[in-house]
Amino acid sequence: MTEPFENLNLLKPYSLILKVFIISFISIMVGVVLPGFIASKSGVFYESTMIGLLPKDAIQKLNAYNAEQAKSMLLIKHIDDSMLKNQNATGSDLATIEYLTKRNENLSPPIKIMPFYLNPIMLVWGAMYASLCWLIFIFSPLKNKMRLFLGSLSSIIIISALIYLSYNWTVWMRNFVLTNENRIVYSFANYDISSSSFYMQELNTYIFAILLAIVWTKWIAYSKYCINEALNSTTEKFQTSAIDNLKLEKLSKTYIHWQFSSIVLALGFIQFTSSFWDLIIRKNDHRYLIAGLTIHSLWGLSWLIISLPLILRWYNWNNIKARAINELYSEHANDENKLKLKLDTIQTLNPFGFWNITTSSVIALISFLLPIFQAFFK
Repeated sequence: MTEPFENLNLLKPYSLILKVFIISFISIMVGVVLPGFIASKSGVFYESTMIGLLPKDAIQKLNAYNAEQAKSMLLIKHIDDSMLKNQNATGSDLATIEYLTKRNENLSPPIKIMPFYLNPIMLVWGAMYASLCWLIFIFSPLKNKMRLFLGSLSSIIIISALIYLSYNWTVWMRNFVLTNENRIVYSFANYDISSSSFYMQELNTYIFAILLAIVWTKWIAYSKYCINEALNSTTEKFQTSAIDNLKLEKLSKTYIHWQFSSIVLALGFIQFTSSFWDLIIRKNDHRYLIAGLTIHSLWGLSWLIISLPLILRWYNWNNIKARAINELYSEHANDENKLKLKLDTIQTLNPFGFWNITTSSVIALISFLLPIFQAFFK
């Protein structure tokens, strides 16, 4: 077991940059280029080619909308031509033109066609893979030993299956049960539009579930290590533990590690959650509501798991401080000067200030809620 940043050799920046580049490159290839290639071969890369693959009822809705738009434009043109010919514009004519123009501007298409290109989820998988792999291979608090990996392999398989099922059942419901019920969004990855892109999305989802399961497993293992560390510290004298520089250094590193890990985790989930809330709020397709809540819940749970080591060490250190103060009152009750000196020494020790961690937590919370708010004001 290693402490945070012991795996991260900051003295070799080129090695670190190379690792970041390799992870990013592979993530883009698997999460963006490969799905884009399949979408291109399936005819769903651009909207112009995807329209021909839409279900008949969707095409009928789109044709009816286009016909209504064209009818309004013809009527506006007819009134304009009439006014030019007669050189006379009545108040009724002007009011009609204004009404039809505003109606056309405010009238939304009955369906939203979302091809692969410039789709909100086009970069989602690449960003998510990079984020989770950075956590696993760069910011992991554990050494990447095969023995440790194999020891938690069964946990990874079970957790990844649960993550996959908790999110993907909504995908199956939309594609095979609800189908066109209150359907507004027609995505390139829908089974009735492109089965190959649908299966590619399934693969992307399970890769995401496996990577997230590995992150959870590593941080849960590190949390267990912190719990055992706390249990072992009860055998030490509390006054000694309270001023132990090694403990303060560990807590300080854990806090910095938590800050970096929270940022990296957010880089993956912000775009993912934003794409769902955009579908729900702006495109008004409420069939994605449960999926959006599920992804946001996975982000919140992941953040909690990543925060556990800091919470445990922070709690343990404050517990040691409180017990050390009790020891001091018991040992030096009759010597106020010595008691005050030692109390001041212990109470002034703080690896990070209250406002420091409060500010970091508030920023993390804002980033967590940002995808929902930006969908309202986009």
